[in-house]
Amino acid sequence: MKKRNVLIISIISVVVIITVVLVLANVSKKQSTLTGSTVKTVAANSGTNATNNASDSNNNNTTGDNTANNNASSTSSTSAGSSSAKGQDSDGDGIPDIAEKTIGTDPNLKDTDGDGVNDLQDKDPVFAENPINNNSANEGFQIVNGLVENNVDPVTKKAVSDHLELTLKNTSGKELKGFEVYYTILDNVTNQKEGYYKNIPDLILKAGETKTIHFDNQSGDGHYSENINGIYFTSKNAKIFNIIISTSGYKIVSIQINKDAGGDEKAD
Repeated sequence: MKKRNVLIISIISVVVIITVVLVLANVSKKQSTLTGSTVKTVAANSGTNATNNASDSNNNNTTGDNTANNNASSTSSTSAGSSSAKGQDSDGDGIPDIAEKTIGTDPNLKDTDGDGVNDLQDKDPVFAENPINNNSANEGFQIVNGLVENNVDPVTKKAVSDHLELTLKNTSGKELKGFEVYYTILDNVTNQKEGYYKNIPDLILKAGETKTIHFDNQSGDGHYSENINGIYFTSKNAKIFNIIISTSGYKIVSIQINKDAGGDEKAD
């Protein structure tokens, strides 16, 4: 009986010892796992901190570059903004098209009145003084017709937009070229006056030839520019056109044309 009790106590002791050993082993394993995770986390954080520090260090070392880049970016944005704010400038004279409409200058010409001064620097960009200097008394050509309204297309015979149209006839017996045109437009109500000079060296009149030239912004032979923002188109008051045409060696010819009150008239 006594031996049996001793055996039972021994077995129980062994079981307790084994249990304690297993528990301690499990706790140790968990602690190891936790420690490993902690180490990994710390290592990861250290790596991140190192990266951040390196980044901070890099930023500190390249402040000038970053500033330069930021300034460049800012300048680029400002430049683009200024360009956007200015708007389109078709003729590159420094005046946006929308502003040219307001002040009455031609958005397609840097020098609207033809006086040789860029519109941006011109004190009166829609009035040029007459620069033609020709005292010849020799008869050489005529203005046989002039229109500023009720224009008709010579080919289709249909009404077209109002524009200055002049028909010239060469009576000199020789080929004529090197023409200059100067004309003024007077608003009969406001007395506002515009003056334009045109040098048209490509206009050639053969002996005995009659040719019509147009100031209508159309392309092709005999077509020349006109100011779409001038009083001819912006004012509906009656107007008076005074036109002179010159070519070297021959007498200046002139014509006065009246335009009735109203807008772009295609038929009266």
